[in-house]
Amino acid sequence: PHDGLGDLYQNHLSQPEKAEQAYFKAIEIDSKYASPHKGLGNLYQYYLGQPEKAEQAYFKAIEIDSKYAYPHNGLGNLYQYYLGQPEKAEQAYFKAIELDSKYVDPHNGLGNLFTVLRRWADASTRFTQCLTLDKTFGTGQRGLAWLALLGRDDIAAAREWADQAVAFSTKHPGTPLVAIAVDVWGGNWKGSANRFASWAHDLSKSDSWVPWLRRHCLIFMLQKVDADGGLKDVAEIFRTVSDRDWWRPWSLAVDAIVAGADRNSLSDPRAGELYDHFTQTSPRGT
Repeated sequence: PHDGLGDLYQNHLSQPEKAEQAYFKAIEIDSKYASPHKGLGNLYQYYLGQPEKAEQAYFKAIEIDSKYAYPHNGLGNLYQYYLGQPEKAEQAYFKAIELDSKYVDPHNGLGNLFTVLRRWADASTRFTQCLTLDKTFGTGQRGLAWLALLGRDDIAAAREWADQAVAFSTKHPGTPLVAIAVDVWGGNWKGSANRFASWAHDLSKSDSWVPWLRRHCLIFMLQKVDADGGLKDVAEIFRTVSDRDWWRPWSLAVDAIVAGADRNSLSDPRAGELYDHFTQTSPRGT
């Protein structure tokens, strides 16, 4: 029950301190139980910003149960999204799939990784596998929608996949984002600005991982917005939510870009990474 409480506090009640305490209590009761170590890994990775502790927790879970797929997926996400080690991420995801071939998340992780690496065919294979395993969560549909936008500029296909994601999974925070992105790619930022503002404002602490894990897609969308002359609108939107930890780096980075400020003006490392990604892959950068 303590492990379940940890998951409840982490994933639904946005109480990371209580989650940590519950996981530690579960470990105190049964030190050979792998699941609370995995829970700690997720907590340290997604909510507390402590990647070293996350890695140690996942390793401990694997040490206890070498056939447990979940911590390998956690390592894949950690290496991909937080530590910038794509080779290790790929290995971890494939290990998770080796241990549990019906586990959707590592296929999705690989799809996202391959999308960033512009390995379009490999990404398509993984997102299609997500559909084969489970159509109801919208994971494959969202991935294929982004892939259509980023890999082919195929707005019609992206809209079809985004509509399917909406039909299956309206509550996932990534679903409205990809639907907004389709309209932005279609040149309709003005018609999407209020929806984007609402999405940013409504994003809860329990979903605070979304802007960072989906930062590559979000950056590419903001470049499209910038091409339509709407980046100042985005800066204003981000300022309204800049009191939240998960949006503050975005607000700092976009404000700096709009102002034409130097990269060195940003002391926040995440804001600096966002600034670099935007300027190095857009017409603003060289």
